[in-house]
Amino acid sequence: AALLALIAELAPYRRTDARHLAGLRARIPRQGARAASWLFRRMLANLGRSGRPSAMERAYLGVATAWLAHGLVALVVVQTVLAPSSLGLLTRAWGAFCAHATGASIAALAGSAIAVLAVLGALVALISGLAAMIFGVLRQGVGAPRPSAPLAAGPPDAATTARVGVLIGRLPPFAGLGEDATTRLAGAVRIERHAPGAILRVQGRADGALTVIVSGRTVATIAEESGIEHALEPPAPGDAWGEGALVGRAVAATTVRAASEVEIARLDREAFEAVANELGGREAIDAGLRDLACLRGQVAFESLPSARLARLLEASTVARFAAGATVLEATDRTGTLFVLREGACRVTRSGGAALDLGAGDVVGERSLLAGAARDADVVAIEPTVALRLDARAVARVLLEDPRATAALEALAAERQAFVGAR
Repeated sequence: AALLALIAELAPYRRTDARHLAGLRARIPRQGARAASWLFRRMLANLGRSGRPSAMERAYLGVATAWLAHGLVALVVVQTVLAPSSLGLLTRAWGAFCAHATGASIAALAGSAIAVLAVLGALVALISGLAAMIFGVLRQGVGAPRPSAPLAAGPPDAATTARVGVLIGRLPPFAGLGEDATTRLAGAVRIERHAPGAILRVQGRADGALTVIVSGRTVATIAEESGIEHALEPPAPGDAWGEGALVGRAVAATTVRAASEVEIARLDREAFEAVANELGGREAIDAGLRDLACLRGQVAFESLPSARLARLLEASTVARFAAGATVLEATDRTGTLFVLREGACRVTRSGGAALDLGAGDVVGERSLLAGAARDADVVAIEPTVALRLDARAVARVLLEDPRATAALEALAAERQAFVGAR
């Protein structure tokens, strides 16, 4: 009976139905995978701020507190009750065996030894689980990694300038400039060569320049708020990031590392300004850079090759909404997807639950994925600018890139769980 009770006590530390059900009851998607780091990250964040936590955050904090208390109680029970009892049983069985080596004494000794091993295993599991939780707390204080220093850096030679000019000309904001203009932009870049394993981009840090991969292989990952990392389609030669750095401040949505020796071209804002001011169509270039940066800020589209992003931009239009204007109605079946570039919107379900979204968020993902009427109204709560993406163009991208589909589905599921918990 004691061993059965101990197994029940250990449930929160294993992938069991107990943990899964706890996550469902708290409306926490993938609670088992998120618990150790996400819960403590949220707790630390809430300790340093004022105001009432949201319903979802209260659910996380409640599960974290219960989980920690459960582990401490289990550890006390094992140390003060089960461990002494099992050791005492083993001592008595050993004494009986030494006095009379009968079949019964051998069986008693074997049984008590198994009990001691089970208790020791439980003790190790409990201590390991608690240590992992403490490590999760301490890890929150460790800063994010920094981009690696290049092996070599400098201006491009003539051949590299021509090659980079071609790559820049393929990027949507610069597609209509012509060879002379893109070659001039390429002449202003800084060429960097990085060793395998070097960090080229860090999620959450500002992109200081437009970066184009000239050669080499890379790997890309994105970390959710829990700290869990997911692999993305790796950027290939010709792909780029950081367009927003040329017209404002852009924050990296992914982390990119070199999988082989990599050569990249970086065009910072100062160098871009020096050349772009002499080029025609500057307003169109800046608008294209803002639109492209807006799309790249989405998890679903961050890892798309430049050619697919170009197709999305070609099928998109800029929509502007005044405060109070309806962006989407619950009866809308068009499947249109909006990416908010500026402003904020409020999503209100029929039951009254509301969710506020801001610049960089996506609106309309559930209708696009399900092909059914929406279940919420979306209203601009301040002047808002958004990219309206054609449903057919997005559908083609989703068919070509399963990762983009999975990212949108995960967003829709977590947003539904978040609104439902409120």
